[in-house]
Amino acid sequence: VHSTNDFNYIIDKIEKDQILRTNTGKPVSLADIIDQNPDTDIFIIGEAHDNFLCHTFQRDFIEALFKKYPKIIVGFEFFWREDNETLDQFLNGKITEADLINKTGWYQRGSQNYGLTRLIMDTLVKYRIKTIGLNVPRSILRTVSRKGFSQLSPEEKILFPTLDIPNPEHEYFIKSIFGTFAAQVPAWFDNIYAAQKCWDVVMAESMRQTLALDKYKGFKGVIIAGSNHVAFQLGIPFRYRKADPKVNITTIIPILIPEEKKTDASQD
Repeated sequence: VHSTNDFNYIIDKIEKDQILRTNTGKPVSLADIIDQNPDTDIFIIGEAHDNFLCHTFQRDFIEALFKKYPKIIVGFEFFWREDNETLDQFLNGKITEADLINKTGWYQRGSQNYGLTRLIMDTLVKYRIKTIGLNVPRSILRTVSRKGFSQLSPEEKILFPTLDIPNPEHEYFIKSIFGTFAAQVPAWFDNIYAAQKCWDVVMAESMRQTLALDKYKGFKGVIIAGSNHVAFQLGIPFRYRKADPKVNITTIIPILIPEEKKTDASQD
């Protein structure tokens, strides 16, 4: 795992279960991350969606942060803004977990295993931590990826206020994910990249707008989203800062480390 207020650092070696602060290269604990970043307004955790240990880390971090700063809000990529009332009902014991899954259409929207998200939700329920959805209906993003941003309605375009601000490093990063196909079909990539930017913008805006409400003054935010939305602070962090230049953001990205192959002694 790495945590940083800067970006573009190279990590040479990370040991199992180790957390490194990348602007110093020194190991830190969960408590260290929290204690060393007292002025952080937003912690953004990039995840591998299908990784169990990644979700246990998120759970443990949120619990440690809550115990230090009880006023926090947690936002999820896989919940939508329109789910907020349902999330409030669930967190306050008014509906069951089955109701939450059904009312939000969790499995109709995607194949993400709710069992992994449950690891975090159980902690949020335990401490009654305010939870919000960060996303908008995928139909909007689907329109952008297939037809372009220009095809959205004026009401939909308003959802993405910082979209037009260029970020060449981010565009290069997303191109590198798609490889040569991005260069071979540039018109296709333009729409895909516009959808990616929309995704980043709306998740940043969902948390920013919530924390701007008077009743949440002084709260810290935690954003949980896929690592490609967080890496090198080029996605959500960039868009958040463009909307609020004074915000203090710390990013945390769990990294999957492949097991080293054991050498057969007979081959030495």
